[in-house]
Amino acid sequence: SLTDSSYPMHLGIALEQQGVWAKVHGLGLPGHTSRELVEALDGLDFEVSAPELVVLLIGTNDSRVDFNHVSTPEFIEALNDLVTRLSLIGSVKCGIALCTLPPVVFVPFHFSADSVARLGAGVNPAIREVGRLRRVPVIDLASSFQNEWLLPGDVHPNETGYREMGRIVAEAIAPWLRLIAPLPPTGQLNSAMKI
Repeated sequence: SLTDSSYPMHLGIALEQQGVWAKVHGLGLPGHTSRELVEALDGLDFEVSAPELVVLLIGTNDSRVDFNHVSTPEFIEALNDLVTRLSLIGSVKCGIALCTLPPVVFVPFHFSADSVARLGAGVNPAIREVGRLRRVPVIDLASSFQNEWLLPGDVHPNETGYREMGRIVAEAIAPWLRLIAPLPPTGQLNSAMKI
């Protein structure tokens, strides 16, 4: 649900400010864990977006300790599966970037104190390790994100938080994207990198 928000819009704006012309498509699925996203991939329409780069932000719901719990080994397996499958979409190999996760706060029933600890001690380190082993860049939202950017009593960012997510991700991917999708002169926006 973090990506089923205004974050993709803010990412597009931030990329343009960084000198990159890109069409940003948000395919966020609220409430999904990593293993549910693996199952949902078959139902997603990648023909419309035909991404050349996928920025994957998944794992907040995996940190839950209620009925939706996903163990760290299960999360690593699902994340590896997602990296493999997403890199093969489209006619050319798709680029992948992973994101560590913004903090979660205690939310009764869904996100306990154990969830808060697990994100920092299990899920985010697993994302970094998968990125290292698969040679996939990891964008560090975890250390850049401020708690005041979260909605009170919620794990979702407020509008400032979504704007900051877009800025942080744009700053990380813009140097690479500028090489292949620079912002054209005014009036010549005919094609764009798709992410």
